[in-house]
Amino acid sequence: MKRVATVVGQILLLALIGVLGGYIKEWFNLPLPGTLVGMILLFLLLCSGIIKLNWVEQGAAVLIGELLLFFIPSAIGIIQYTQLFGSTGAMLLGVIVTSIITLLVSVTVITLSIMKLRRKGYRLW
Repeated sequence: MKRVATVVGQILLLALIGVLGGYIKEWFNLPLPGTLVGMILLFLLLCSGIIKLNWVEQGAAVLIGELLLFFIPSAIGIIQYTQLFGSTGAMLLGVIVTSIITLLVSVTVITLSIMKLRRKGYRLW
């Protein structure tokens, strides 16, 4: 039960940083998505030591483990626009599938690289 509370708290902290990134984007009228600003903010907080890695590590691991579930709403949203598939359907579907595969492969490669470096004892931040 304690682990569940810890993971939920860490996910809430990550969500709070993401929301804060959205507010920063609006305040400064940045041409970046708020979630990206939140990720940059998290990176800076981790590098500066304001947030310790163990404060977010388990929550982030759970989110990464369930990453595939976050793509389901996108796929359902695409299905709602079947009229787009009429003339350019095959090309659009190819772009979507290629984008999803590229994203999943990129996340996998980066995650495995970071895990390999951590096993070798490198301290990334």
